[in-house]
Amino acid sequence: IRDETFSEILRSDSPAKHIAIMDFESPEKTWDVYEYLTRTLPEETLDSYVFYYRGMIGNLGLLLFVGTFIGVTLILANGSVLYFRQLMEAADSKDRYRLAAHLGFTRRQIVGSIHRQLALVFSMPFIVGLVHALVALKLLELLTGVSVWSAHIAVVVSYILIYAVFYLANNRAYRRIAGVSRYQ
Repeated sequence: IRDETFSEILRSDSPAKHIAIMDFESPEKTWDVYEYLTRTLPEETLDSYVFYYRGMIGNLGLLLFVGTFIGVTLILANGSVLYFRQLMEAADSKDRYRLAAHLGFTRRQIVGSIHRQLALVFSMPFIVGLVHALVALKLLELLTGVSVWSAHIAVVVSYILIYAVFYLANNRAYRRIAGVSRYQ
């Protein structure tokens, strides 16, 4: 409602029980009006879009926190399983790399083979997990009507960083266990 209309309602003796205040362009301005009305009309029960909006944002924050916590836990668990699985395979492959070095493969070729093998093993769960996270955040955005692009970016960056750390650590440990550094 316009300010003039609101002033008329306050001055009149009308038994108005319901006042609708909507300002969808700026929820913060609506919040200021809601707080003013709460102070001005303390005996009235007031409902406001912005009151429910702020409650929804609080619930959305909690949901994002829980989802992020569970997601990071699962990413770390998945990365750890891949890491230890590949390290066990490195121990089993030690003789194959020794044989490849004796057959004339250069250290660079053997290291390239390790890179490709680890990239293949790490890429599938990475791609599937990343697509899953992006779809889940997009659905959350559609259900709540609230843009969560900052959450999208944070999820993608953290996902890439976590997998990059696991990949690099795994690559280094794999080469050490397989004894690649000793082959020339």
